Amino acid sequence: MKMKVLIGQRFFGEGISLLEERFELIMRDDDKQMTREEIKELIKDADAALFMATTRIDKDLLKDALKLKISANFAVGVDNVDIEYANSRNLIITNTPDVVTNATVEMTWALIFATSRRIIEADALVRSKTWEGFSPNLLLGKSIDGKTLGIIGAGRIGQGVGKKAKCFNMKVIYSGNTRKIDFEKETGAKFVELDELLREADIVTIHAPFTKQTEDLISKRELALMKKSAIFINAARGGFVNEDDLIEALKNRDIWGAGLDVFKNEPHIKSEIFKLDNVVLSPHIGTAEEETRDQMGILAAKNIIEVLEGREALTKVN
Repeated sequence: MKMKVLIGQRFFGEGISLLEERFELIMRDDDKQMTREEIKELIKDADAALFMATTRIDKDLLKDALKLKISANFAVGVDNVDIEYANSRNLIITNTPDVVTNATVEMTWALIFATSRRIIEADALVRSKTWEGFSPNLLLGKSIDGKTLGIIGAGRIGQGVGKKAKCFNMKVIYSGNTRKIDFEKETGAKFVELDELLREADIVTIHAPFTKQTEDLISKRELALMKKSAIFINAARGGFVNEDDLIEALKNRDIWGAGLDVFKNEPHIKSEIFKLDNVVLSPHIGTAEEETRDQMGILAAKNIIEVLEGREALTKVN
């Protein structure tokens, strides 16, 4: 009898094929996410599970999953997982690092350009058919050439963002728990405390691990430290930011603009933000490249295959 793998939300690509060749898959026919109630019932018979980062993996979900050996996260971050409880159950948790790095770096720069050059407003103006032609004062944006890029968290993605900054003659500063000497040598980046970064940077972007300690890392106090000409970018996790405080700062022009790919209570977004013209909004598509999503699926699938066939997981996080 084949072992069973529960797929919380169907994805497409080679990863599914790898699993189908070896196991019985439990998943919906469409690509909608299973409800929590569906998962709690179906997971009882599963030997392995594969979930998106939007599914909370906790005791309530896992208490009756007595056969479960591994839960593979289709994401880098595992802030959706109760690691302590997983450890108590000897449940292996895996993620998909490395394969998402380039895509997230590219998305970060896409948000930087879209915000600094007011691309969304420009597109809307052209589509409205009210554009009256060239004007020297129309939709003036901000140059990034020679400016200071502040990176909060210089892991794989943060360093990738910093390396691209060399193309634009930017000064790079970063904050985090540890210095990254090789990164400094390659880019000339300077390690600073968070407050100094916020005061000095023309563009602030977050790429740190999201934990209870970093929730609301950027709130009213931190936003007040930033330049009025500063741009804030978040393609990491929505929980880093106090959204009420960010909305207030954008509304009062305490900072110049923001580019956001993530939100605290996705897909629910505070309606006040839609009234602002100095923020670019994107629906959590930081890794949404065909190649990247395929590689994420393959890595998640390989983790499951390794564990169910009695070998070590490739990217175990607990």
